[in-house]
Order: sequence, then C-alpha cells, then structure tokens
Amino acid sequence: MRSLSSQAVECYGGVDWDRLQIADTVDEEEGITDSQRWEIICKLSMGIVKGLDHLHTALQKPIIHGNLKTNNIMLDADFHPRISDFDRTENLIYLPNTLRQRTELESFWLKLKLQGLKHIFGTCYYCKLDTLAHKIANVYKVCKRRMSTLAQPRFAPLPTEQIESQTDAVAAGYQFRLVSYNILAQVYVKSTFFPHSPSACLKWKSRSKAILTELKSFDADLMCIQELDEYDTFYKKNMENSGYSSIYIQRSGDKRDGCGIFYKLKSAELVQKEGIHYNDLVEKYVPSDHVNSALENNSSTEEDKNAKTDNSKRGDPNDPRVRLKRDCVGLLAAFKLSDPCDHILIVANTHIYWDPEWIDVKLAQAKYLLSRVSQFEQLISNKYNCKPSVIIAGDFNSTPGDKVYNCLVSANLESTDEAPIKLRSLYAANGGEPEYTNYTPGFTGTLDYIFLSDGSSIKPTSLLCLPRGDSEDVKGGLPNFQHPSDHLPIGADFLVVNS
Repeated sequence: MRSLSSQAVECYGGVDWDRLQIADTVDEEEGITDSQRWEIICKLSMGIVKGLDHLHTALQKPIIHGNLKTNNIMLDADFHPRISDFDRTENLIYLPNTLRQRTELESFWLKLKLQGLKHIFGTCYYCKLDTLAHKIANVYKVCKRRMSTLAQPRFAPLPTEQIESQTDAVAAGYQFRLVSYNILAQVYVKSTFFPHSPSACLKWKSRSKAILTELKSFDADLMCIQELDEYDTFYKKNMENSGYSSIYIQRSGDKRDGCGIFYKLKSAELVQKEGIHYNDLVEKYVPSDHVNSALENNSSTEEDKNAKTDNSKRGDPNDPRVRLKRDCVGLLAAFKLSDPCDHILIVANTHIYWDPEWIDVKLAQAKYLLSRVSQFEQLISNKYNCKPSVIIAGDFNSTPGDKVYNCLVSANLESTDEAPIKLRSLYAANGGEPEYTNYTPGFTGTLDYIFLSDGSSIKPTSLLCLPRGDSEDVKGGLPNFQHPSDHLPIGADFLVVNS
C-alpha cells in the first residue's frame, strides 16, 4: 500500500489560489513575516499528512472514519506528529510544558490551528484516501509557492571615493530615488509566450497585487514604467492611495499598453510634459503625399492587439511608411524637485521597438528620442531660466554596444553624427551594465537602461542591485513568484549638488 504522504507529495491538480484562502483566516501577528507564515502553514500541512499517514498505514484506521479528525494529530515544536486518542481535543500544536512564556511565533501557531486549519481541512473528514491526498497536496504546493515571496529591492551604496570623484560641487543635501521597470503588460501574458512560468503567477489577480506590492517596495520618488496597461482601471488609483500622482501615454492604434511616470507629490512637482509618438517618423522621413494611403492600408490586425506579432501581418516591411509605423511611444516630463534649490529635473521614459532584425527602425526611434529630449531641454531652460538635469530611462530593446546603444551613449558613436545631447549610462559608469535585465529561456540579456546627461547637477549615490544569473530566484526564467515580470527593475538614489 502506498503511503498517504507519498501520494500527497506526488499528487497535484493545479490549485486555484484565489479559492484556497488560507492566509485570510489567520490574523496578522506582529513580528511574523509573510514568508514565515507560509513556511509554518507548509510545515503544518506536511505534519498533518504524516500523522494521517500513520493512522492509516500503521494503525489501520480508515480515513473515512467519522472520528478521524485533524484534532487527533498533535505536532510538536518541530512539526513532527504526535498521535493522540480519538476523543482528545488537545491543541494541534504541542508546546513543551517547560515553556513558561510563548513566543510570538508560537502564539501564531496556536492562532493558525484554531482559525486556519479548521478551514483548510474541515471538509476532509469523510474524504476517500485519494481525495484527501489530493487536497493536502494542493495545500502543500500552494504553501511552497507562497513561501517564495517577492524579491525585496536592495540599493547598494556606491564607494565613497567614487561619489566624491563625480561630485565637484557642494552637496545641496537633497536626495531622491528613481526606478525604471518594464512590468510586462497583462495583455502580453499568455501561457504560450511563457510556458516556463507557473500558471498561477501569470493570472492578473495575483500579478496585479504582486506588481503593486513591488512598486511600493521601491519607495521611489519617481518611477518610469513601460508596458503599462490597466492604468485607469488599476494602477492610477492604487498608486494615488500611496501618495503618487502620474502621467501616462498609451501606444498608438489599438495597443492597450503604454508608458507611465509615477511621482511622489511630496518629492516633485510636475511643471511640463510632452508625449512622444514614434509613428511621427513616418511623416518626418517620408513625403507627406505618400503617407495617408499607406497608413490607411496599415491597420492593426487582431493579433497585433494582443501580442508582439509577426511584422508581415502589418503590410510590406520594405515600405518605410509601413516599417516606421510601430506604435511605440514615450513621455517627457519636467519636475521641480522639493530640494532647497528647486532644481528642475527632466525625465524621459520610453519603450523602443522590440524586433532585433529591425535595427534601422530602432535606430530611427533612438535618434528621434534624442532630438525630442534636446528640444524639450531647451524649452525648459528658456522657460525657467535654468540648466535642468536630464534622465532618460526605459526599455530600449538593445544590448550594450549595439548601434542603438552607441547612438544613445554619444561618446561611443561610430558615425560622424553627433548626438544632440550627451549621455552616459548610469550602470556602465558605475561598475558596468547589469548581466541581464530580461531573463527568459529564449533570451537573456540587458535591454533596460538609465542614461544621465553630462554635466548634470545630480550624482548617483547607490544602485538598485540585480540578482546574478545563477540565483535561485531567477532559475528557469521570468516571470515567477519572486519576479512578476520578465524584466527586472533598475534604479538609483541620486544626490542634488550645487553647480
């Protein structure tokens, strides 16, 4: 006879977490982390499995016996089962009598037993063996997953001498934090696109909560978000409740995602904004009398609405009027920081076209971005009689050293063209680009960047750390339960200095 515990561990039917409300039956306990709570529930579940297994295999008691309840199984402080008589109603959690004072964790165990386990296993009393094994296996699997909580952001300070070497002026004493993150629009979250990801972590109900929790955990003053959908229905209001205001631009055509900038009202005041539509390149590079007819014949297909689709579905890829119409967007915003000098910071957030075979389109978008940023910088300089700092952040769908990257980092330009604004990469200038920012089985590499203008009055003091490629929390590819997007966030703390 196969043991109940072996069946429970092997059996799994894809539990729906939303229907298995374990945590909601147990009140929060001060001093108990979310990870600890799920670890306790997981250990309790397997302790009960072992106890029931003993009753069934060693004592030959049928699982369907009406008196065979989970209260008949006590667990010691190490979660090992202690078999009791059927008529005893002692606490499921056994605490040694030598303990005079219960710790917060032990108190939580008792509360969990009284409130949670009755809910979890209350329908198990008359189940058949296979059904019971299946149910407990589901609980165990869910708990194992929930034990793996979201990765916590860590900002590592830059070496003091490195900060001092960059800072050639007296610090104004004001710091702010900026994060850039492609959160993976839900419209693109299909199991066919991410077969390596657990199905439960792809569902909107769980992903939305995970992403929102992650965004709040950054405690950033400004956040540049790409692939932002459900803006009006979810993110805008929820972030407002956490003290953020925001601006948003949706992609052209029928696309449902876009770019957004969230900013803390106590940290920055929005003074100017502009949208960037890269479809404007069609009119910029193609004679206007040839544009309209091409665009009329270039309507988005149904597949385009829901996926990053084959370019052949959008018309003749050799026609520049078709080729340049990729529905990509960006945002330009000028903020007056809440520092003593009222320093003005320009933030550009963008998402460049994805296809690696269309380097000419990506390069055209990058050059257009630089041109728009330069014009916007001049506008702000004249309007406010200042020299604003510039940060350009986003998903550039380009790897370090390629033509798009070199176009943006003007010091590495191979052509005779000069970028209208000189930039340096935040991470490259402070130890090197990340090993990767996008991690899937099909592609792993760095696509996301934060660029700073040369001669800026802001200096980085710390960088958001990214996990190593061999880290357990990214093993198998993203998204997963630790990272809700296929991209990883990047960011930094900055110090405003007097020029």
